[in-house]
Amino acid sequence: MAADRGFAAAVATARGVDRARVWAEWFAPEGRQLLPGQVIAGCAAVAALMTPFFADSASSLEWTPDQGGGDGDRGWTSGRYVSRTADGVSEGRYLTVWVKVDGAWKVDVDTGIPDPVAAD
Repeated sequence: MAADRGFAAAVATARGVDRARVWAEWFAPEGRQLLPGQVIAGCAAVAALMTPFFADSASSLEWTPDQGGGDGDRGWTSGRYVSRTADGVSEGRYLTVWVKVDGAWKVDVDTGIPDPVAAD
């Protein structure tokens, strides 16, 4: 839980496109970000994926873990996220799998699922 809170704080305090670099630094060397229909693997690929999002000054991503577990060198956290872009706001739940790399917690797998859109 502390690693996830630290990850969120580091991204929140970074500015501009630097947020993509900070985001990717929290990933293990072969860490993966799961998206619908694709798996983005490795820090450089994760940074490239997130650069357009974080380069937009109207975009932000905030999250807070509300549960977690694990032992030894593996763990997981889950919680709520809010993603803001010029097109609107998306909220949902995320799951992050953590692994220890050289004694530090790093993201092994990260994914999120948006809340269902309310019917009009």
